[in-house]
Amino acid sequence: MRKVRNRGAKEFFLRGVKEGYFRGDIDFDIVLRIGQESMDLAMRTEMYKTYSMEHILHNILFLFIRGLCTPNGVAKLDAFIANL
Repeated sequence: MRKVRNRGAKEFFLRGVKEGYFRGDIDFDIVLRIGQESMDLAMRTEMYKTYSMEHILHNILFLFIRGLCTPNGVAKLDAFIANL
């Protein structure tokens, strides 16, 4: 299951590189491992008992992904987040 999810995520990132949203100098295999470990840590330490899942995702996922973005990608992501 994780391999399938990671494959889809990597395809998403590589498409984003081609479309100019994500930086091309990023090793997305490393990014996916760090992202997974961050979410695993949040679940293992039961952060959801203190913070909502929305808050956890915002502070891990969106901030993490923002660092992978080109300026164009940052603008698109910020607009998306503003509309949540």
